[in-house]
Amino acid sequence: HISQEIGAEGPSYTVSTACTSATKAMISAMRLIRTGMADAVICGGVDSLSALTVNGFHALSSVSADQCSPYGATRDGINIGEGGGLFILSKTPSEWKLLGGAETSDAYHISSPDPEGTQAERAVRTALGEAGLSPENIDFIHMHGTGTELNDLAEGQVVMRIFGPEKPAMSTKGMTGHTLGAAGAIQLAINLLAMKNGFYPPHIYDGNRDPELAGIRLTAPQEAATSRLETSLCASYAFGGSNAVIVIGRE
Repeated sequence: HISQEIGAEGPSYTVSTACTSATKAMISAMRLIRTGMADAVICGGVDSLSALTVNGFHALSSVSADQCSPYGATRDGINIGEGGGLFILSKTPSEWKLLGGAETSDAYHISSPDPEGTQAERAVRTALGEAGLSPENIDFIHMHGTGTELNDLAEGQVVMRIFGPEKPAMSTKGMTGHTLGAAGAIQLAINLLAMKNGFYPPHIYDGNRDPELAGIRLTAPQEAATSRLETSLCASYAFGGSNAVIVIGRE
């Protein structure tokens, strides 16, 4: 639809991999530019509420009865949100750069993540390698953080193994809800706003942290960064064991 509206003549397609869709679309756009197939790409993700989706997650007992609480002791599932984020990725340098991205697959279960997070960890480390950065070079991590028991448990272990207990990390789904196919694009938009204005995206939950989860550092509301934010990482994970991670930084 977008290509028809603007008269684009290059490649035009949709990435549909559930909750990693937007992040994978960004990675796909990066590859189109790197291979010379495009000079500029409109990319991102949009998702709207539908009864089918809400009922599907409800049938899986994955919808919270209250506001979702990522990493909270009483977390009981997601809030379904809707929204979108679109970006123009181009060969022309700008203030921000997509430094690297990676995709992996658990091949573990149709709806549950690998509890050890092995392939999720591989996606994070591969994205860092493509960006030419080490974990120490990342200023903060925007986690997928759905508020479901299994996702938070697996993702917390991955963050702890790679980044340790002091790296600022957060899930913003307590503000936005889980926007599914748009989640990665909205995370990226929040990261760009945070980096531009010198604050950490807030980790929103009920404040009652699950003591059994990895002891990573969760950010607080209105927490200002102590130094200029140069890089950040966005992680997305989806049904079917789909994992996608991007790293952004200043040009």
